[in-house]
Amino acid sequence: MTAVGKLLVFLNLVFSLVVGAFAVMDYTARAHWKDKYDQLAASYSVSEGTARAYKSEAERLTKEKGDLNALLTRVGQAQLKIERPEDVDRVAKLMVGMLEERADAINKLKGDVNNLKKQVDDEKAKALKYNTTATVAREDIGRRQDDVAKLRDQLNMETDRNNKLVKEINTERDENVAHKIDAAALRSRNDDLLRDVARLEARTKALEALAKAGGVSPTNQKGGMGKAFGQTVPPPPTDVEGLVQKAAGNLVTISIGGDAGIAKGQIMQVFRFGPNPKYLGKIRIVEVTPNQAVGQAVDRMSSPMQVGDRVAPRIITGN
Repeated sequence: MTAVGKLLVFLNLVFSLVVGAFAVMDYTARAHWKDKYDQLAASYSVSEGTARAYKSEAERLTKEKGDLNALLTRVGQAQLKIERPEDVDRVAKLMVGMLEERADAINKLKGDVNNLKKQVDDEKAKALKYNTTATVAREDIGRRQDDVAKLRDQLNMETDRNNKLVKEINTERDENVAHKIDAAALRSRNDDLLRDVARLEARTKALEALAKAGGVSPTNQKGGMGKAFGQTVPPPPTDVEGLVQKAAGNLVTISIGGDAGIAKGQIMQVFRFGPNPKYLGKIRIVEVTPNQAVGQAVDRMSSPMQVGDRVAPRIITGN
């Protein structure tokens, strides 16, 4: 193989390596551009440096080619020497072949250089495209972040408004339950008064009939009505309040007893506070100790009594 052929093979190898490097860079950029975007500027700088290095190498090879041509010229002077008439045709053919070979080598080198420049331009265009895409992506991310911030503010406002409405609803519900408890307590008190009036009327009629039959006035009977019909149960103190300590069906044990003024036969109100406050009903005291008492449900309770329910002579509308 001639020196020119070796030179061309070497140049072909160099340019093949360049094309392979750019192919690898192109594949890496396409497969991992999102992860390698931050390194794109550096890769682009490296590509420019590589291109400059390849250009310098091409110039060096061109110079070596010129030197080689000069050497070949010097070496081939003996072949190009014309001493006989028949040497003219041989030298002419030899010169034409050498010129054509050199022209082909030069054209190939020019083509390789143009391809290299085209690859560099393509890489620049790709880098510009990536920069444009990244800029658009950053702007889109910024808009989406602004939208998310607005939605978060709206969500916080709606959450605060919802919490406020829930508090208002809970307050209104508690007030409504308290009013219902007051109304139930008033109805219960009214029923108690009506029953007391009915019992007093019955007692009065019975005393009048007894007085007529025995000639004794109800007002001057020794011992009065209490003696005739038993001792009247004293009302419980209005300022006492207890808790249900035990509950078994319609019987409950409460935390107040005789020391607090509780007496057998008294009527107490049972109600409940908490998340679902309600009025439960009435109990009658059937057993009393100094610190405790046992009560029995008078009528059907609105809900079963349980430990922790409040017990008092009247309904208390607050915790």
